[in-house]
Parts: sequence; structure tokens; C-alpha cells
Amino acid sequence: MNNVIPCVILALASVSVCADDQVPADLSAAEYTAAISESVSSIFSFDCIYEIQFGENETPKKWRFARQGEMWHRSEISHEDDGDAERTAGVCYDGEYTYTLVVRKFPDGSEKWRHVEVQDGNPEPPTHVFPDAMIGSRLPNMGCSILQAWESAPPELEQAPDGVKTLVSRAVPSRLADTLGIEFDVQYTMNTSKELQPSSILITRSGKQAKTWFQHWVIDGWSEFNDHASNHSRWFPTRGKLLQSGKAPTITLAVNSVNLNSDLPMSLFRPEDAPAGTLLLNGTSGGVSGQLAVVGSDRQLDNALSQVVADAKAASPDQPRPVSTVLLAVNGALLAGVVVWLLFRKRPAK
Repeated sequence: MNNVIPCVILALASVSVCADDQVPADLSAAEYTAAISESVSSIFSFDCIYEIQFGENETPKKWRFARQGEMWHRSEISHEDDGDAERTAGVCYDGEYTYTLVVRKFPDGSEKWRHVEVQDGNPEPPTHVFPDAMIGSRLPNMGCSILQAWESAPPELEQAPDGVKTLVSRAVPSRLADTLGIEFDVQYTMNTSKELQPSSILITRSGKQAKTWFQHWVIDGWSEFNDHASNHSRWFPTRGKLLQSGKAPTITLAVNSVNLNSDLPMSLFRPEDAPAGTLLLNGTSGGVSGQLAVVGSDRQLDNALSQVVADAKAASPDQPRPVSTVLLAVNGALLAGVVVWLLFRKRPAK
């Protein structure tokens, strides 16, 4: 592993902080914020293999998560041996549409692609518990990053008697604020020996809403990984826990590998090369819904997906409804007619 770590430029302080140097002790909150923002923003792609455990008594699962720009990918690498059953093997988003891959596992251990469902795009992954959340790229339950939180509520710098420094933002609005008026306080405790990586990110309710609710990332492991953009190594968290209030489980993450700032293949974000017999389910709001059989392999799924996407984009409100919708309407009318006939038919005299 290359021991040369890229300097983090503290723009407001006009100084550099490298691996072998201690972070200056007299920086302001704005200077620390600028340095951390520069570090987090410099990660434009991310591909990780990790183990996740939902609760202390649960079996850990191995997942893969990747993100590049707005696109993301999540897949389960290992799973419980549940015999003959279907399971969701992966979900991905290509910036426009979300794709869900379901496979079927047979008693002999073999697996076969069952179907791929394409739906209108969802820019948010199905869970917030991913390794890059340990650097603040996504704050649980808030729908924003630590950088967006600091833009909304510039943090103040607090220092504990032992010298530990924490950036504290108060009354940060969240995606829930529009409907429930909820605001949060966010405390980002810095590890000054790991390029200002967080050792703790604590999220609590603000003001009168505070009570006992909290979500708390505690990070206690880091390793150096190669940054392909700079061809130097940089620190990244490898072990952490998300502690939660109430009955919510403690979630543990253990990172096995990280690929930083590589040009990731499009097949991660849009399924390709489907085996013969795979079904394509069109769940988009446009086009004709239903199942499309993929009879071949290689690029046939990609071609079929392209057709579904084209149909969805070309759809307009005045287009005929899908046959399935028409049949439902006809069946509903017939059922209503039968009910009316039963209610109003002339009963035989006693």
C-alpha cells in the first residue's frame, strides 16, 4: 500500500495537512468544515464489499454497494440457505429507472434468474445503511449529507477537556420538515489522525422535539485504500455501528474492500446479459404493463429494457390504457351488475 496520502487542502487556512502531520489545533469551525467538505466531495464513485448485521442476534450478510454520481447499485452476495425460494438479488438505479433482479434458488443450490422489474426511477437506495454513511455522505433519517446539513446550519466548534473536537449544527431541516416540522441537531466528532474522518456522528431531535430519540454512528476502524483519481492512498472507515433509540436494532458494518474513484461499468446500474428465459416486468407509469419474455441471452435483456424505457418515455395521457387495466374495469362492471341483480331480484312468495 502506498504510504503517501494526498494532502487535504484547508482552503481558508491556506495550509496542508498530510498523514504524518498533526492537524493544527487552532483551526476555526469554518476551516475544519472546508477541509472535510473537500475530502467528502472528492469521492465521485464508490464500490464496496461489506458485511452488515441487523441486531446482535442476527446472522451477518455480505452486500455490495456502489455509487457513481446519481446512480447506485445494491446486491446481496451471501444469504441464508432457504431452499427452493425466490429472493431479491439486487436493486439498481441508472439515473432514470430502478431495476430489481429476482432469482430463484433450487434445492440443489443452483440459482436461476427469475425476472427483472423496471420501475420509474428512485434516486434513493432502499436503505440508508451503507459504508459511505460512515463519512457523512448520507445522514440516517434526514435525507441529506453532512455537507448539506452544514450548508443549512453552519456548525460551531466544541472542544472537550481531552482535546476531542466536535462540529455541532443545530436545527437542521430534514426531508420530514415540510410535513412534520422536524429539525435535527448533528454532532460530527473528528479523528484528527485520520484526515478528519468522523469517529462519531450523533443525530438528535432539536429543541422541544428532542426527548430521547437518536441515531448515532460510532466508527472505530479505518484502513488506507487507493484513490484511483489521485493514485494515492487515503483513509476510509472499515468498522462502525449505528446505535438507535427505542426498539430499533443496532446495525454493524464491517468493510472488506473499497474501490474509490474508478470509472464503474454501466452494468452495475442497469442489468445486462440476462440468461435465457428471464422475464422482464414493466412497472413503469408509461407504456404497456405486463411480462415480456427474454428468450435469449447476452444483450437481449439490454435491448428489451431499452424498448421498455422508450415506451415509457413515449407514453402520453391520451394513449389507450393497457389491456390489463381494461380487463379489470370490465370485470368490475360485471361484478357490480351481479350484485345489483342479487339485491333487487324479485323474491318468490312464501
